[in-house]
Amino acid sequence: MGAKEPGGRPLSSEGEWADLKGKVILVVDDEPLNLKMMQALLSREGCQVLSARSGREALTLAEQRPDLILLDIMMPELNGLDTCRLLKEKEDLRDIPIVFLSALHDTETKTEGLRLGGVDFIAKPFQREELLARVRNHLTLKEQKERLKAYTQKLEHMVEQRTRQLVHADRLSTLGTLVAVVAHEINNPLQAVMSHTDLLFLDLESVKEKAERIADGTLKKDLSEFCQSIEGALQEIQKGCRRLQKNIRQLKQFGKRGDEKPVVMSIKQPIEDALAIMQARLKSGVTLDLNLPDRLQVMGNPLQLSQVFINLIQNALDAMDGRQGRLDISAAAEGGLIRVDFKDSGPGIPPDLWGKVFHPFFTTKGEKEGTGLGLFISRLIVENHRGSLELIPRAEAGAWFRITLPQVSAETALTGPLRS
Repeated sequence: MGAKEPGGRPLSSEGEWADLKGKVILVVDDEPLNLKMMQALLSREGCQVLSARSGREALTLAEQRPDLILLDIMMPELNGLDTCRLLKEKEDLRDIPIVFLSALHDTETKTEGLRLGGVDFIAKPFQREELLARVRNHLTLKEQKERLKAYTQKLEHMVEQRTRQLVHADRLSTLGTLVAVVAHEINNPLQAVMSHTDLLFLDLESVKEKAERIADGTLKKDLSEFCQSIEGALQEIQKGCRRLQKNIRQLKQFGKRGDEKPVVMSIKQPIEDALAIMQARLKSGVTLDLNLPDRLQVMGNPLQLSQVFINLIQNALDAMDGRQGRLDISAAAEGGLIRVDFKDSGPGIPPDLWGKVFHPFFTTKGEKEGTGLGLFISRLIVENHRGSLELIPRAEAGAWFRITLPQVSAETALTGPLRS
């Protein structure tokens, strides 16, 4: 049961009946005196009243979508019941509440009216207080129904959105496992290649020693050039293998859950890890300017901080959208804190969105490209490291994000573990 005021007056969700001021009421009655009385009564309450003296005229005026219709039943040509039926057949009008006015009190007429879609009956001759009370009551119910419908649609959208995000998270979890398996499968043959390369280097040294003992000058020269060529090729193979090893280590780290204990590290380390992972995208015409001193140390989880830096780099590249651009990443110490700035030359973030970029599920990329969780999670990670992540307003084009973390020196360290 809904709440009521003393005396039985029903309350809306705000605690009051719907305000009649500004409401549009269509009054339909073939008696001019009844029309005049209802128009005067409702107008005094601030309503805008539309008047119709027939069912046909009511159908025309109903196209203005009034908030409620007071409809007489006994009318010539097209009676109130038939008018109601025709109104309910129109999809854009069927939600308008219809209250019948009638001197007929038989059960059959009332039942038929309710079956056709009417919401109430007011007996003629009507009392002023009763008519106003019923009008207010049905307008309140209409408003509550509209709010409930909007809220239901919002909930359905939220459920759909969260479902997509859970599917996305599940895919990421599966991807982490897949990455670890693939990295392992690549690592085994890679180790074999590196081992055989080392053996070839040893064999090559043996060949070079024997070449030195050859008396024929021409053959000795040709063999020496051949050995140099083979040595160069083996060195390139070694370099490629080391690069693959580094990539595999990064893939394995990506596949981990990131629950390692905090360690003291140079802030440069997780930034370089993030840049290595984003290396392919950084080749798309973006100029990278780095200013990262070696001795700026922080305490934290390198994988989590790498995730933050990956998000910021990816957002900057998305903003530049494959065009020629610039990404500046710099770090500096100031007052016991380490400040890391990410500045890009993209279009920037409009001022009206500055306060929303860290909200969960807020994205300007569209639901197919972004989850709206990147900056939200990044800020949580940074705050978990007793730091801050903020958007710095700037007059020129481009976005500027700043991460601030406590600095750790050789003499001091953070007290207490990171929050879980």
